[in-house]
Amino acid sequence: MTTPLAPIDQAGAEACRRASRGDRAALGELLVWARRAAWPLCFRGAAGRHADAEDLLQETMLKAIRGIHGYDPARPFTAWLVGIAARVVADGRRLTPRARTLEAVEPMVDAPVPESDDAERVHRAMDRIDPVTRTILLLRYTEDFSWDEIAQLVGMGREAVKKRLMRGREELRAMLGGGST
Repeated sequence: MTTPLAPIDQAGAEACRRASRGDRAALGELLVWARRAAWPLCFRGAAGRHADAEDLLQETMLKAIRGIHGYDPARPFTAWLVGIAARVVADGRRLTPRARTLEAVEPMVDAPVPESDDAERVHRAMDRIDPVTRTILLLRYTEDFSWDEIAQLVGMGREAVKKRLMRGREELRAMLGGGST
């Protein structure tokens, strides 16, 4: 059973369709939505540095514009945008020391990530997780968003977000060889 899209996601899907056909007004709408949906994540990802957050937001908007043809209108529009922002923020963090990356993953899998593991392995595992679930994991564990904030951003109920998070942690744990709980 498919959950109906929230009104913002329906409007976003329609704007994506129009923008992919070259409608500049629709593209403007998308950029406004991208700013609203992605700014909190970009700002937190930049540790409150406004100029860095603007750079992350601009990169998010560019990736959204370039990837507009790949957007699936059956999926929540807001989650698609926030997912792009989460990847942009995560990509920016790839330039940070390896220990910070591994440190952020340990709470997700409830186990220490062995020192011999490469941060790239963690990123590959995260890339294999469903985009909405990956977004939920990143928002919860790297951005410290509340359950309600995440639910609003991805267009799901709070309990559905918690279940997705649990499944995502299990997937990640299995991919990284952390066993089960």
